[in-house]
Amino acid sequence: MNIKTFFLCLILSLLAILLPAPAAAPARAEDAHAAVRVGCVQPDIAPELSSVITQQQVAYLTELSKYTDWNLTPVPVTADEAMEKLLTGEIDLVLPVEPHIHAADTFVATQPLALRDLIALYSRPGEDRFSAEDLRTLDGARVGTLEDRPDVTAPFENFCAENGLSLKLVPYATAAAARTALANGSIDLLIDTATNNRRDETFLLAFDSKPMAIAGPRAKAPLIRDLDAAAAALTRENPLYAADYTRDFLTKTSHLTLHFSPEETALIESLPPLRVVLPETLQTKDIVRELIETAAKDSGLRVTFLSAADVEAARLMISAGTADIMPAYYTSQSDTTDAYYTMPLFSQEFVLISRRDKEPPERGRLAIAAAQPALRHAIAQEMPGWQLDETDDDQHALSAVTYRRADLALCPLDALQATRLLILSPELAPTQKPITIRTSLCVSAHQPRLLQAILNKAILRLDPQVKSRILLRHETNAPRKVSLSYLLSFYPLQIGLLLGLFLLLIAIIIFMQKIIQRRALEARQRSAIATYRYQAETDALTGVYNKAAIESLIRKHLLVPPAPGRCHALIIADLDHFKEANDSCGHQFGDALLAAFADGLRAIVRTHDLVGRFGGDEFLLLLSNTPRTSLPAVAARINEVVRRIDQETSARNAAWSSAQRPPLSTSIGIAVTVQATADYDQLFAAADRALYHVKQHGRMSWAIADELPDDAQTTKS
Repeated sequence: MNIKTFFLCLILSLLAILLPAPAAAPARAEDAHAAVRVGCVQPDIAPELSSVITQQQVAYLTELSKYTDWNLTPVPVTADEAMEKLLTGEIDLVLPVEPHIHAADTFVATQPLALRDLIALYSRPGEDRFSAEDLRTLDGARVGTLEDRPDVTAPFENFCAENGLSLKLVPYATAAAARTALANGSIDLLIDTATNNRRDETFLLAFDSKPMAIAGPRAKAPLIRDLDAAAAALTRENPLYAADYTRDFLTKTSHLTLHFSPEETALIESLPPLRVVLPETLQTKDIVRELIETAAKDSGLRVTFLSAADVEAARLMISAGTADIMPAYYTSQSDTTDAYYTMPLFSQEFVLISRRDKEPPERGRLAIAAAQPALRHAIAQEMPGWQLDETDDDQHALSAVTYRRADLALCPLDALQATRLLILSPELAPTQKPITIRTSLCVSAHQPRLLQAILNKAILRLDPQVKSRILLRHETNAPRKVSLSYLLSFYPLQIGLLLGLFLLLIAIIIFMQKIIQRRALEARQRSAIATYRYQAETDALTGVYNKAAIESLIRKHLLVPPAPGRCHALIIADLDHFKEANDSCGHQFGDALLAAFADGLRAIVRTHDLVGRFGGDEFLLLLSNTPRTSLPAVAARINEVVRRIDQETSARNAAWSSAQRPPLSTSIGIAVTVQATADYDQLFAAADRALYHVKQHGRMSWAIADELPDDAQTTKS
């Protein structure tokens, strides 16, 4: 061996000794079994509504994730690419799809879920013969659909019957055959769901909705069964969730499924401009005007606005036929011989305010600021026998109750929320009896009765989001008085002295008063004890359990053995690089990060799981009686919470966004036990070792103590 070779070998040997060996990678949160990519198909309708429907889909997936061992991740896809991406493995599942897809050999679907989709008519691209605004253009059209689909054909037949349409339904064995027929002109229109739209068809109109499902390749059948079980568990735990989800969907899409019949369209075209009279004394006349203009633009009605001195003058114009429409409050006592009323255009809520120390009487004096005729009718109907005392504004109405000049005050809810007058009057509180004023449209009997149906549809077709923006804009721009929307009622307690001969009765009354006072004192003491206990167990910064409380609760839960095949899992979650947040943006910023992290942890675990702050940036979680296979999914959701907090904070805080720092992340240590144990400290030490192992190997991950390599089991004691 020559000298050059000797020195080369020596240098290589020294490098091998000095350079550290590559660290073993810890278990990752992005486990292939923990993440399920769900393609969410967006409907080809109004962009704002598409966004709302997509948000509902994501919210439903979030709820289902709580009942599975999987992390369901939404992925936006189009209808054209959804099935192809399923087959190529780019996504694992897709929603929403029609439940009948499970009959195919290639795909399998869940049972019908709370998810819904619109049933719509489609035409060929560039087709201009048909119009959703004029259903007469549809008459005689040939409409393609799939065979044996009563869930689609029955609503379609109802749509035709309600609108007097004569359409020919042409069934096809497959969707491909139906689309081919649409393309070559064998049919004029095609029935399909709003999220199943393709490039070779154009959305025309929607006429109903139906329940949908989640589907995947047949290889994902076990996952589909898990989703069915998760949906059933969600229904058991929250029976009203599906009904609320469906109601919300129908409310937000009802304006798309209502259409004017050919007869109604013909009347709209033949009517001269409708004369709408607005009383000058009507406080909501600007809201009424903009809502009517919006509804008229959508329906094709033409309107012109007139003015009247007050409501009575406007009513006389309606009776005489010199005006056609006016806003009005309808009651069962309203005179309908020379007019008729539509459904409510919008509603306004009023609330009653009373003293806290008195029960409201059955009849008495009601203080109210400048009562409108509609409100007087409502009070007479809801509170017969009450005497009205009008005041200058809502503040004076509340003062009348405070100083016992009135028994109740009535204030609009929006004013109460905007001015917060009740904060200045702690002796007052709202009752649970609201009064709702519904403003309808009063239509002159000189107009055809069919106009009532047209106006009702025009009101229902108002986009809920557009309507809310109109109401909010006028509420925000309205000049504010010091006012309230809730008035409470009470009974003035009058204790009269009886004759001296009834001393025994007086003694009983005094004794009962002492008992009531003692019980009230005991109730206040119980409330104070409950408050002190909450303060003693809660971390003031984050709102979760503090160290003492979480450790005590964990010890109790560990004494209960888990069910067979399940375990108790103790998790330590530590925010990585938290010090950089405090150093770069200050301690208040760091406190906000901790509070957001605590909120995120509570959102991703079950209601009976425990979350607490151990100290600093470390949090403890106990998942009791949980499948071991769910732990990767929980760890993934924790990391996702931190990633989202980092992104949202960067978008809001320029200092945090521009700081030279590593991304905010989480190190997670997990220890499990499959049996009851009284040794919390040993379980905590195991989770702490797993946490230490993660931090030593790059952070931003998770590890389970009993899965660590042998040389890591004693790394930290």
